[in-house]
Amino acid sequence: MKAIRFSFRFKILTSLIGLIFLFLAVLLYVVRQEATKQVRLITKQTQTRSQKAFSELEQLFQLELQRFARRITHKNRIPAALQEAIDEDDNRILIDAAAYELNLAQIPLAVFRDLAGSPIVTLLDGKTYAGQANIGTDNGDENYLKNPPLYQSVDGRLYMTRLVKLSLFRRPVGFLTIGLQVNDALMARLSNVILAEVGFLLKGHVIGFQSPKLQVMIDDLIRTQSAGHHTRIKEMGHESWLLISEPLSSNPDSNRQNKRILAINISPYLAPIETMDRVFRVAGAIMMVLVVLFGLMLSNSLTSPIKSLVAATQNVAAGDLDSRVQINSRDEFAGLADSFNYMTRGLAIKERYRGILDKVVSPEIAEEMINGKISLGGENRDVTTLFTDIRGFTALSEGMEPQEVIRMLNGFMQFASEAIESHGGVVDKYVGDQIMALFGAPLSGPDDPLRAIQAALKIQSDLDRFNRDRRLNQKAEIAIGTGIN
Repeated sequence: MKAIRFSFRFKILTSLIGLIFLFLAVLLYVVRQEATKQVRLITKQTQTRSQKAFSELEQLFQLELQRFARRITHKNRIPAALQEAIDEDDNRILIDAAAYELNLAQIPLAVFRDLAGSPIVTLLDGKTYAGQANIGTDNGDENYLKNPPLYQSVDGRLYMTRLVKLSLFRRPVGFLTIGLQVNDALMARLSNVILAEVGFLLKGHVIGFQSPKLQVMIDDLIRTQSAGHHTRIKEMGHESWLLISEPLSSNPDSNRQNKRILAINISPYLAPIETMDRVFRVAGAIMMVLVVLFGLMLSNSLTSPIKSLVAATQNVAAGDLDSRVQINSRDEFAGLADSFNYMTRGLAIKERYRGILDKVVSPEIAEEMINGKISLGGENRDVTTLFTDIRGFTALSEGMEPQEVIRMLNGFMQFASEAIESHGGVVDKYVGDQIMALFGAPLSGPDDPLRAIQAALKIQSDLDRFNRDRRLNQKAEIAIGTGIN
């Protein structure tokens, strides 16, 4: 499978874009972390204020209820009316007696119970209340007596209650649940103290929120009946609300499904962070566009010299040693181009030397000389020398045309040089019609003399072929002499 190759420009662009993405991701992560930190801080501060405010409210209400309970328990009128109501199954005397006392003490809620905890009569604002006659007995009458709830809801209103034991001449006759309403005015003061909208979740219903929009917004929170603390952020229009749900009472034995809900408009707190988030996103988009443009210009400035170098390298590989690179800059690419051009000039000169040497010596000798393996300063060595020339050349050439003399000399020197080079000899020089060759220099071997003799014999055999061709062309034959030392 062929590997995928990405261009240099693509790598530069992806690297720059990747760095910008990473930078923006870090910035947005920091912004989100700051937003989360702010939400946690607001949640902690609000819960602290809420717990303190409700703790003080509960103490105040319980003191008020305790004073009323003490006044009732110190008299026999209410306990006697309760005993008569139970014995005669007639609540009128109890209602009349209790209504007067409740109205005098401004206690809006009273629930009379028998010794088993079963409700007998419920008075709300001094009147008999028929609805929810079993208020507070969701878990049974006996359980209610053992663990009376601190908060109860009646007719959609929230009350803080207290259970009082009624005795007649020190003989228990029943129980009384009295309660003070957490009304709208009190809720407003609590909201100002806690710095949050306050509501309550009792028996699956929300009480206390004045805004219908808030009640709709926390509808999903209403359905969350699990115990403990919960926080959520909900959007309502252009505002962000932090919803905090916590147990209504700190008593571990109380109904953990009853909760108080705090709603805080956190938009003013998050506005600077959201502004930073938007600014970073817009700036990131602008930076991305600028980076792409800059990356294109940068990659073009980098890839253009590289492309020129690649094209020139391909030309050199194809044999064009005159190829040059022109880069109009003063950076490292300019230095690379100068080095490339210097290299190609050196290769061209070396190739010219090779061409010249190949014409006068064997390719092997030329290669050795070009590679610097032959000392040009001279050295002592045993060599075999071969001389060969045309006999009677002066007399032979006197009657010939100059062109014919040149053709004769070229023909002789060609087959004689080929015979010498084919046996490892080196033509040292041409002197008129004479050739001087060396065997053992610049490359030596143990059989240099033998190769010289073989070259001389080859020259003699090639001379016969050369003369045969001359006879066919009706030209004078030549004779040669060869000497070896």
